[in-house]
Amino acid sequence: MLISSLLLLTKENISMDLVDLRTQFVSLSGRNDLTNVMPSGADFTKRADFFINNAVDWLDENVEIDRQTVHYSFDITAGTARMLVPDPMVIFNVYSIRSNTESHRLEEKDYAWVRRIYPGVLSSASRGNPSTWTYALTDLAPNQIALTTGNFTGDYTFEFGDTLFAGESTPGSVGRYRTRSFLILPPADQTYTIAFQGKFYSKFLLADADVNYWSERRPQLLLKASLMVLEGFYRNTEGYNDWMLQVEHELVGVRKVQTDKESHDVSQMEG
Repeated sequence: MLISSLLLLTKENISMDLVDLRTQFVSLSGRNDLTNVMPSGADFTKRADFFINNAVDWLDENVEIDRQTVHYSFDITAGTARMLVPDPMVIFNVYSIRSNTESHRLEEKDYAWVRRIYPGVLSSASRGNPSTWTYALTDLAPNQIALTTGNFTGDYTFEFGDTLFAGESTPGSVGRYRTRSFLILPPADQTYTIAFQGKFYSKFLLADADVNYWSERRPQLLLKASLMVLEGFYRNTEGYNDWMLQVEHELVGVRKVQTDKESHDVSQMEG
């Protein structure tokens, strides 16, 4: 069963979408219950996806690859000071683009500096060409997390302008806890494109045809990591460790490629 399943992973068909991954995951694990539709009519096809997407997160957080460094660009209009960015891990640089021939790198400041320079509400701050950025304090305390833009004044009067209130839309509707809020200051005086350069989490695999870096470039690794996660959830230490060894063995080559690239980049800069 294991050999026949792995035969499907050929060079000609190395890229896998969620349906392919789900099929292989169930075949390799022997857990047909993770995709069955139960007699009661309950649809359990998403149960396998839970382990696959947990493995995607594990790989993102434990493996350093150059492809994680991307940019997220979005237009802001006059008066905008806050931007919501979906699924960032860490941001390295932020750029403001004013035209096809004019752009500049924004200076990162800490939140205390921002509150010192902009002590009032952001909507009343003087507008200009954005020059600085910082991570915003998005969330309220747990007992205020349900406050909205329409009722927060029942608890307090003045809002600085960086809070993500309940009910506010997020980019791609990914949810508030997969979104980070950033302040771009001073508030824009016209339309700008703001480009965030950094490491981002991989796309979640939700629809049957969805793919991401791991499923297209390294589906074998993603499957092994998914099986490792499965064994961990069911407290099978031996099975978890066995799959971990398989994952770590495959990561040797992945990390070597990354190290070689970084060494080449250093040589180029020095040379």
